Amino acid sequence: MDDRKIGQFIRELREEARMSQGELADLCYVSRTVEGRWELGKIGVTSQNLIYLSKIFDISVDELLAGERKKKNFPSKLSDITLNEIDKNAKLRKLLKRTLLGILLLALAFFVYFFYTFYNSVQVYKIYFDSNKYLAEYGLVTKMKDKIYFYLDINYDAANKDDIEEIHLYYENNSKVKTIKKVTNMQPFIIVDYLGYEEYFDFDNFNKILDNMYLEVKFKNDILDKVKLSFKRDYVNNKAFLNKDKKIVEEKDVGNIDNKSKSEIYGKFKKLKEIAKNSGDENYLEYELDGVRYELFINDDNLVVRFIDALSSYSYKYVNLTSNKEYFSVYLLSDDDMTEKYRVDIQSNKCDFGECYKFDDDYKKFSELIDSIINGN
Repeated sequence: MDDRKIGQFIRELREEARMSQGELADLCYVSRTVEGRWELGKIGVTSQNLIYLSKIFDISVDELLAGERKKKNFPSKLSDITLNEIDKNAKLRKLLKRTLLGILLLALAFFVYFFYTFYNSVQVYKIYFDSNKYLAEYGLVTKMKDKIYFYLDINYDAANKDDIEEIHLYYENNSKVKTIKKVTNMQPFIIVDYLGYEEYFDFDNFNKILDNMYLEVKFKNDILDKVKLSFKRDYVNNKAFLNKDKKIVEEKDVGNIDNKSKSEIYGKFKKLKEIAKNSGDENYLEYELDGVRYELFINDDNLVVRFIDALSSYSYKYVNLTSNKEYFSVYLLSDDDMTEKYRVDIQSNKCDFGECYKFDDDYKKFSELIDSIINGN
């Protein structure tokens, strides 16, 4: 049975009878849209409508099904079984459409549930803070919809540990202090919080809390040292489909400092060597700037700057020049062990190693120190 051919035949019969689609639709007790879809072959004609059409146009049902007028040797009558099969096929098509629609609705409901439940449900932040006295040795916050893990380990090497009386972790809310945890020893802050319990965090205002979180160290002489914590989002599950990374370490642009040419850097090295030589040792120089004392170790291909004030003796800054690249690196010194924290390729302004988020500030301080020494300020 060819629905398109049947539809074309119905249109021809209607036009012969000089009837509009609306008039024919009314006689068949269907809408004009349905009649139009018959003629286009978009839907089949039911057995009841075939009977209506055969009476309206005075034509047999079998001719309608054939899509043409009766010819010689054409069957004279369509059996009831064939009409029943037509109805069954129509019902089957309806059932199939409803089934497909149901499947699509279920799939849509699943994806809506999935994204509501899991999308953006896990957020991971790294913890930093800018202090000459303490270092965030390792800090990580993981937030899920119903649970928060908070871990912060602090390196107190620059401060006198024996003089520390209490460490207070808190956040400010409308000028009010909300204590998260207080400790009296050097143990890490390890906190687990649950939705509905909220002893430490308000889940609905989590981002606001991160923007106003502080660490306060109280010394035995009642001196308080306050440091604001910074949080950098490291991961969030906001991808519907995951792609395997081809490169484990991704190069990142850092800072907005103009690239320095080798000739300029080497020129400054020569001037520093001359200044150091006039002081008694061309490879070593001590200098004080803004109340901070520095040691400079001036070599043929690198310059090491060491902070030697009491608050930051653990900190090293280091510039390394090779035949192909220029690097700026920061080292930390603890128990005579130098640990490289990050390294930046000066020529490309790319982070070559570690977390380079403090590059702008560190390089600016380094440049100001060198220029101050050379200019004699």
